[in-house]
Amino acid sequence: MSTVNYHQETIDNKGEAMKLGKSERSEATQALYQHDIDNNLTRSLLDEPAIVAYKYWNLIVNRYPYDGKWCTSMMLVYRGESSWCDISQEAVIELHELKCRFKKVFDKIEENGETMTSVFNIPHIHLLQGQK
Repeated sequence: MSTVNYHQETIDNKGEAMKLGKSERSEATQALYQHDIDNNLTRSLLDEPAIVAYKYWNLIVNRYPYDGKWCTSMMLVYRGESSWCDISQEAVIELHELKCRFKKVFDKIEENGETMTSVFNIPHIHLLQGQK
């Protein structure tokens, strides 16, 4: 499947528009996210402005935050399209170092599995702070 925009899987393998399942987003944010998917208004995580750009990863604000449960919702995003299995060893090492650093700042570091993620082609993790 080729990448067209933010959501490689916006159109599933049957050519049907993807519908999001349960998430930690508020109902309003979830509805906005679904609306943007349905209307092809999402953009690539690679196009989101970096708060901090590391060698292999960018720290960004989550445009569709997990605001149903968390006050702060940020992401570490790999700086290219890839699968988790294909990123370089150097990128894995940098991610480990960043996770060790961010564990001191954020309450939760979350990586969704393939059944929960809405972005398959850009490795990323969620950094969550201030549980509601």
